[in-house]
Amino acid sequence: MEGTAPLWYSLAAVSVVFVVLRWRAHPLRAIPTVGGPSLPLLSYLGVKNFILHGEDVLHEGYHKHYGSAFKVALLDQWLVVVAGPEMVADVRTRPDSELSHTEGASEFTHLRLTLNRAIDDDPYHIPLVRETLTGSLSTVLPDVVDEIQVATQERIPVFDDGRNQKYLDLGINFVKALIKDQIINDMLQWIMNEALPRGSSNAEIVERILILNLAAIHTSSIIATHALYHLAAHTEYAQALREEIAPIVEAEGWTRDALGKMWKLDSLLRETLRYDGVNTVSIMRKAMMDVTLADGTFLPRGTLLVADAYHMHHDPALSADTDADAFDPFRFARMRTTNEAGARLQAVSTSVQYIPFSHGRHACPGRFFAAEMLKLILAHIVLKYDVKFGENGGRPANVYWAQAVLPAPDARILFRKRG
Repeated sequence: MEGTAPLWYSLAAVSVVFVVLRWRAHPLRAIPTVGGPSLPLLSYLGVKNFILHGEDVLHEGYHKHYGSAFKVALLDQWLVVVAGPEMVADVRTRPDSELSHTEGASEFTHLRLTLNRAIDDDPYHIPLVRETLTGSLSTVLPDVVDEIQVATQERIPVFDDGRNQKYLDLGINFVKALIKDQIINDMLQWIMNEALPRGSSNAEIVERILILNLAAIHTSSIIATHALYHLAAHTEYAQALREEIAPIVEAEGWTRDALGKMWKLDSLLRETLRYDGVNTVSIMRKAMMDVTLADGTFLPRGTLLVADAYHMHHDPALSADTDADAFDPFRFARMRTTNEAGARLQAVSTSVQYIPFSHGRHACPGRFFAAEMLKLILAHIVLKYDVKFGENGGRPANVYWAQAVLPAPDARILFRKRG
């Protein structure tokens, strides 16, 4: 054994040299690393840092490398992050043959490891949401209103003293009940209409429904909860919303046209998406070939790419109104009264500076339905209930887990039914 020791030492030395040389030759090494070291093995310190302090890591990267790109460590690869609207504009205009949305979203969510590959190869459920569901909103809306009226009574049980300490389950369960009872029946039929000519199995049909559940339920419940937290922390917002909503509903009922006239309600939703959102990043792409971005950043084939949404949304240099780091529920309603392009300031409107739904041809196809549903939920709660936080009354801080932005899971809201 003693005679073989030098051999093992030599092999170890050769291995170290090989790893270092491979690291030095890695095509992503030229992109600045944020959140930890980029050295082999030591980069896992950056993985831990991104998971536990993702918002801080992206904050550093955004402000150090604005107008360019940086990278953060994931467990199995590097994630390249672009910063600023110019970089967003460059990425979103690239064809899928260069930077693929489908491949990027699939790899980021690992759907191919859990669901049928045919769903990625033939994602016909996407145009069903973008075209069929969106085109049916006026028809679907009355049923959604009925469901919300029932759901608010069932999911917000108010006790004799007006208090409900069981708020923890409200966000997920309320939106889940709404989506399951209303959307799925229609969407199931639309998917079946497309699936039958293709000879799709029952399992594949169910998996497509599961994907839509995943995309709709957790995002809608998170945004609804973020917005309710703001309403509970600032009870004065509710009165301004009631003064707008009540006369419109009295005159026109719960129609899509009526919702379109509720600028303050739409502004509350857009501001929640801007200020909180669901994720700190957006516009997921995967490089399908070697690509050089407008700033000179080189992306080898296979690179996973996103844009920093959270810090762009909070960038004071890009804010045309009040402090970008302050939550201002009626910011966009005010701006729409003085802006000829007011429609571009609606919650569903995207731009290179506003990307909670992504931007361009791959913007979230279900955002129109989601926005109408969320506005209906918030409007019904505002009209029927007074809401506030218990204890000290302040809004608890968000929880940041890697790229996720979550409302505090242990908060308590008090509901009191209005006369």
